[in-house]
Amino acid sequence: MSKHTPGPWIVLTQGTGVSIAQDEEHPDRAGGHRIAKMHSGKPTIHTDAALIAAAPDLLEALEASDAIVTILAGASGETEHSMVKRTAELTAAAIAKARGQS
Repeated sequence: MSKHTPGPWIVLTQGTGVSIAQDEEHPDRAGGHRIAKMHSGKPTIHTDAALIAAAPDLLEALEASDAIVTILAGASGETEHSMVKRTAELTAAAIAKARGQS
């Protein structure tokens, strides 16, 4: 998978829909980039769009967490190790999914 459009991403309300874009000023010009456009009568459209717009930030946070969790998994007791290991597995799976590797 190629590298994703760099964040931060923002949500723009456009009529009955919303767009997720890289640049609030010009989402359709060379200086900006529209990531997605959503049309829905659902009341969750804005919260769904906010979650999508948070994707680059969530990936960055998971990647940082993954490094720490990996260290903790090797330095913890049995019970803690099990919990840290599960967290590491969930983190790695989410990162792989975000990178298009799952």
